[in-house]
Amino acid sequence: MIPILRIVRDLLFPPCCVGCGKRLATSTGKDKTPYFCRDCALEWEKSLRSQCPDCFAAYSECDCQPHAMKRTGCVGLIKLAPYHTEGAHQTVSHAIHSMKRTPRSRVFLCCAEELSDRLLKSVGASQEKTPISRTVIVHLPRSLQNAKRYGFDQACELARALSRVSAYPHLHALKRVRKDLEQKKLTVKERQANLKGAFALTGDVRGCRVILVDDVVTTGVGMAEAIKVLKKGGAAEVVPVCVAVTVKKHQGAAFPKFS
Repeated sequence: MIPILRIVRDLLFPPCCVGCGKRLATSTGKDKTPYFCRDCALEWEKSLRSQCPDCFAAYSECDCQPHAMKRTGCVGLIKLAPYHTEGAHQTVSHAIHSMKRTPRSRVFLCCAEELSDRLLKSVGASQEKTPISRTVIVHLPRSLQNAKRYGFDQACELARALSRVSAYPHLHALKRVRKDLEQKKLTVKERQANLKGAFALTGDVRGCRVILVDDVVTTGVGMAEAIKVLKKGGAAEVVPVCVAVTVKKHQGAAFPKFS
C-alpha cells in the first residue's frame, strides 16, 4: 500500500494492538504500524518461544500433533504458540478471541505473516514430492451455528490472509454438510462421533499439496476428518496449519494423551 494511503487509512481507522486492543500511534514513515503495543509484543514473542512439553522445541518450531491427526499420516502440525483460556499467554488468547468474534484484518494478517516463513520452508522442503505450483490453501469450515451467529468464518479469513502473504491461492474446497454440537463441551470420543461425515469436498484438489488452515487445534478431530476427505478427493499431501494449540493446565502437555 502506498504510504500516504496507509496514513489516511490509519487516521480514519486508528490501528489497535492485536493483543490488548489499545490504540497505537500511526506510523508516518516507510515502516508499517506495528501489530502490538510494547508489552503485548514482548508477551507474544515469549509465547512463540515457549517450549513444547512433548518435544521440548519451541512451539513455533515443533511438529507435534494430536493422535487423531497422526492416524491420517500427516507429518506434523505447523503452529505458532500455545493457547490457554486463562492464565499465561494472554496476548495469544486475546488474538484468538478477536479472530473468532470480529473480522479485523490486522489480526489475521499478523498471524499469517508469522506463519508464512515456516510454511514456505515446509513447502520448499517437500517440492520434490509435489511441485510448488500445485499448492493451494484450504480452510477448515466453521460450524454452521457459529458462522450464522458471527456472520463470518475466522478460518476462511485466516486462509485469505495467508494466501495474501504467501501467494498460494485460496481454494474453497470444503464445506460443512450438517450441523454439529459445540465441540468444547464434548469428550474426544464424542467429538469424533460429532464430526464424522461433517465435511464434504467442493473443489478439485487432485494432485495438490493442500495447506489446511484453522485458528486453533485442540484434539485435532476436526482437522483429521477434513484431511480424510481431502485425501479421498485426491490430494497428494495435506499440510495442517494453525495459529495455536490448546493447552490445558492440568495436562501439562500440548495435546490430550489418548489412543
